[in-house]
Amino acid sequence: MSSPERLVVSSHVNDAAVMRESLRRDVALHPDDFIVFATEAGAKRFFAEHNDDVERETHSRMVARGVQGYWQGKTVVVLPLPALATQY
Repeated sequence: MSSPERLVVSSHVNDAAVMRESLRRDVALHPDDFIVFATEAGAKRFFAEHNDDVERETHSRMVARGVQGYWQGKTVVVLPLPALATQY
């Protein structure tokens, strides 16, 4: 008796990339709810300038998604610019 065939599919998806795309959609749909920086350095500078009235995000999953904190009812995020496809 032969064993039944079994299909094994690897669904290795980069969680960080999926989370960034989700954040991109959120920002596109609700741009007034976010303060967006392309680099972490820009966000850190913003936090230093608004140190007294900014709340930093502490949950590691949110930080990994790109959410750095909150300021005046807006979510401060780092959302790197998407890589441009090079065409020859």
